[in-house]
Order: sequence, then structure tokens, then C-alpha cells
Amino acid sequence: MRIYVRVPGESKQNVCTGFMWKETNHIITSLHGMKVGAKITVVYPGKELRPAKIVRLIKDPDLVMLETYNSDGSPLSLKTEAIPLTGFATSTKNDLLHALGFWSDAASSQVIDIKHADFDPEKLDGILPEQYKKQIIEMTFPSIYDPIYGLNGGSLLPGFSGSPVFNSNGNLVSVGDGGIEAGALNVSWSIPASNLDRLSASNDTVLPSTITHVPFLYSAEVSIPVDSVPTNYYKFFQRDDISLYQIKTRTYEQMKKTAWDTFFVKDLERCLKFNIEKIHYDSLNFDVYQNPGGGTAENPGFVVIIPARTNFYNDTASHCIGVDLKKDTAMKNFGLYYFKVKNEGKPKKDVRKALDEKFGKICGGFKAPGLVIYTFEKGSKNMYRKSQSAGGWQRDQFSTDGNSHYIRNGKEYTLTVAVTYVYNKDEIFCTVITEQRDVALQNWSSLKDNNSVLDSWMYICEKQIYEPNSDFLRTTVILNSVLVFTAINNAY
Repeated sequence: MRIYVRVPGESKQNVCTGFMWKETNHIITSLHGMKVGAKITVVYPGKELRPAKIVRLIKDPDLVMLETYNSDGSPLSLKTEAIPLTGFATSTKNDLLHALGFWSDAASSQVIDIKHADFDPEKLDGILPEQYKKQIIEMTFPSIYDPIYGLNGGSLLPGFSGSPVFNSNGNLVSVGDGGIEAGALNVSWSIPASNLDRLSASNDTVLPSTITHVPFLYSAEVSIPVDSVPTNYYKFFQRDDISLYQIKTRTYEQMKKTAWDTFFVKDLERCLKFNIEKIHYDSLNFDVYQNPGGGTAENPGFVVIIPARTNFYNDTASHCIGVDLKKDTAMKNFGLYYFKVKNEGKPKKDVRKALDEKFGKICGGFKAPGLVIYTFEKGSKNMYRKSQSAGGWQRDQFSTDGNSHYIRNGKEYTLTVAVTYVYNKDEIFCTVITEQRDVALQNWSSLKDNNSVLDSWMYICEKQIYEPNSDFLRTTVILNSVLVFTAINNAY
């Protein structure tokens, strides 16, 4: 069930998930979702709203029990039958789990399939970077030494704090607690359900003075504008079997500060500074989306980012998920697309065939690719090797031009595509950037064969469109070139 936590007079309210425990008027959720002086509202099945108050809390496992009642103060009564959970089980590493929660302000609940991670030790102290451990210690909760269940193969969505997490037998095993940000990714954990006995024995009802938590610490918590109806504060898009949930909006600088892959961040920033003299990182905002996947190494889900305030759309011409870049004149010649194809045994050949079918009709198909955009060096080599044991996923990318020119608005153009794809033995997930280049302006372009992250994009964006947003697009496509691959590796 959904829980709203609003301080009177504030423009935003916290939204989290909860569940009934042993009694219909006792609701379990995450402590960090509470606010001092807040009005708490619980939405029961049948959309029956009831006020609630805190009757028990325990800081170390970050849990709180609420008690609901009728709006006139009388004991709870409901028109719709509601059945509470009454027992729990334990989970073991690598178990497939299912979190039931409310993403953002969505009208209905969602189930996210995730995996009980093979973390050792299973404590925050063992998995968090020092910067996060310091923040949690300063907050005084949760305990970094208490047992947790790490979650892999995806992450909890915003609003899933307090969600019940079940095993494949339908038994409650843990409570979704949230996660921390790792660049564009989220790393999640849950609290073992055995802590519910500790919570039931607690007499503490006073919120910690540090409840105003550190920004970005709990990625599964969300604050939305105060409104009595769903507002679609976060966006959602679906095409075929790809579902994309927006999980946050961040600047490049914010993602950089929380990124765990410091080698990649430093290498990317070095390339950006070397090739783009006047890039303004603070002005580059990105919407981050997650495809939850199935909680397994073979289907771990994906993370993609697009320029903030742009939208996905169903591109009927290419049968792809497209990103609407046309609202900005600096992006008028560019396209950004995502699609999946079956792996028939030769991934690069399969991707080339798909490109010819989806984008090549206008230019007589595409030439054989001859440029590798990025090679794995130093720390990235380790990441590459790691990926091959994670459900057999691997990564590759290339760029190529159309075989022939075409006429558009009286001018001669050529079509260039750059593709990043990740694949296992069954399927291939592709990110494609397209650019229609005016042939009369091609003479300035030259490829640099030094395998930097950015060099291969220079001939797509440099000179022809040199406006602030062209830097924006370059950063976007570079990040998209690695995010899906990085997501898989961080998940396993």
C-alpha cells in the first residue's frame, strides 16, 4: 500500500510503500521516509485513505510501525477486505526475489524481480564506499553493522522504500529499504524480515533528530508535488518487452560525484576537457531510466539516460524506441534510438542487418564498419572480463556511413550512425545515434585513430553545429555508450 508523508505548508511530500503486519491497522514501512511534524496518510486497497501515527520504531534496521484509524479518530474500519501478512521466512544468496511497491506516484503497484546478492559480508559496512558509511554514521541510522540483503539484477524503483519483498514461494523475507546512488545507477538493499520481531518489541516512537537525511542516500525514496491524484511526476514508457521507468534527474556533475567506477569517470572527463573547451557540466541535465529486467544474470535489466525534458516515443519508421530531440534546433540533425534484436550467432552482423532494415533505406544501406569507438584499457579491461561471467554479456560498438547520399530540402546529405550494443547468447540491446550530415560541410571532418572515448564523436558534432546543446548531445551519447554495459557489471 502507498504511504504519503507531508509536512503542512511544504510543497512536496514523501511517498513510500508499506504493508499490513498481523493487524489491518498496523503498517510497516521504512523509517527514513518519515518527517518530523508530518501528516501521514495510508492508502488501503479500494483507495480508502486513512490517517496514521507512529507507534513503534527501531533505528538500526530503519523500520517504523504505523497505526491507522478513521478520520474521526475512531478505530479503523474498512469497506474493502484487507488481509495482513502474519509470518516471514529467510532468504539465501542468489535467491530470486520479488518486491511489490509503488513507483513514484503511479496509479497502481508494480512487481520488480531482483536477486539476493552474493555480498560478503552482508552488512552496509562491507559494501558501501567510505563516503557513504560516513554519512550514515552521522545520521545515526541505519546501523552499518546490522545484517542486510543486498539486491542485484536491478534496483528498487523510487517509491519502493518499505516495500514487502517475497521469495518465489510467496513468503515475506525482507523489507525494501532503498539504496544509494552509484553514478547513473542505484545500488539497493533490503532489511531481513526477522527484524519485525525487534520492531514489535520496541517502545520507541520518537523520530531521530537526523531524520532530514543526506541527499541522494536513499534512491528508493521519492518526493513528489503535493496533489491528491497521481501526477506522473516521473515518466514511464513501454514498447514491446522493454519497460522504462524514470528513476531520477541528475546533472553530469551529480552522477560523477557518486560514481563507483572512478577509472571511467576520470577517463571520460579527461577526454571531454581535451576535446571540448567550453563545456558547462552544470547545465547538462539527464533523465535516468531503468528497465528492471528479471533479476537474473541473463536478464539483469538496463539503465539508459536521455537529455532532461526530452521524451521517448514509438518511432514507427524504424520500429525503435526514439528520443524526441527535435524540440531543440541544435539537435535537429540527430537521432537517438534503442532497440533489441535476436542474437543469431554473429552479433555485429545481426546489428548491421538491423541497421540496414531500420535506418538504411534512405542511404542504400551502410558500409562495413571500420572504426572501434572504445577499447578496454587498464581498469576497463577488468570490467570487461567481469561482464563475460555475468550472464555471458559482452559489449561492442562501431560507427559507419551510408552507402549513398540523398537529397533533403534541396541539399545533399549523408547518414552516419554510431552504435553501442551489449549482447549475450540470446539477445542484443542497441543504442544508436544517427546524424544527417550536409555533404557540403563534410570537408572539415577527420577521424582520430587514438581510441579515446570522445574522438569518434567529433566528426559527428564538431563544426557543423557548435552551440551549447551540441556539447550536451555529445555528453549524452558518450554516457549512453557505456551505461548499459556498466549497469550490467555493477549488478553482478
